[in-house]
Amino acid sequence: MADHHSLHTHDLGPSVTSAAGAAYDSVLQSLESEGAGVLRYSLARHLLNAAFEGERDSDRLHERAAAFVRNCLVRTGLAA
Repeated sequence: MADHHSLHTHDLGPSVTSAAGAAYDSVLQSLESEGAGVLRYSLARHLLNAAFEGERDSDRLHERAAAFVRNCLVRTGLAA
């Protein structure tokens, strides 16, 4: 996903940042790797971009986040 927005969370309302944060936290809880720093950063950017594109539903944000992580794991050969 291209990053078309500068990441200024003040441009999003509190409910949007809360929904994106909840999706971020729930997906990261499922990660077992200690070296997931780059993935965490990329996931945060992915979720903020989704929010800037207009996604507001926390369940859909969670699904997008989970799909993003799965795709990253597949691309890197780390998928189980």
